[in-house]
Amino acid sequence: MIIDIISDVCASLSERMDQQINYIYGDSSYIRETLLLLGKSRVTALGKFPMIGLYVPLDEERDSEDYFCKASVNIIIATNTLEKYTNEQRREISFEGILRPLYYGFIEELKKCDKFDFSYSGIVSHTYSENYSFGRRGAVDVDGKEVGEKIDAIEIKNLDLTVKNQNCYANRY
Repeated sequence: MIIDIISDVCASLSERMDQQINYIYGDSSYIRETLLLLGKSRVTALGKFPMIGLYVPLDEERDSEDYFCKASVNIIIATNTLEKYTNEQRREISFEGILRPLYYGFIEELKKCDKFDFSYSGIVSHTYSENYSFGRRGAVDVDGKEVGEKIDAIEIKNLDLTVKNQNCYANRY
């Protein structure tokens, strides 16, 4: 359920930003392998980045009649970068130019999605981290294999999502 909803959120974000965003879900090995596969063709290589990755498996708690499910998920928002960049260049080019606008847009699209309940506060609870080291040392998956190219990334951890019950009350008189 959440995998599909995040896909819809990413599609809305792509339209909003007028930019194609590559959405991938899976463990870090699957994400790495997908990026490597996309890089093998000039046509698909152009669509690798920017990328939003949802780490799965994820546990959906289905223990209440008040909502369909709840989950705490982890997401990576990434773009390719150059190893030679300084942190100042990374901040300006990758983070200020690409990643932060994607992050803020992603959070706004989550809030607009009528399938999620963020209570009356509207707060999307999560932990935010800018990772500059992947651009220098490289990102490594759970199997210890390095992603094929250098990336800069924002990591969103413990993103608390509550999926509403999808009851249809339309056409009630």
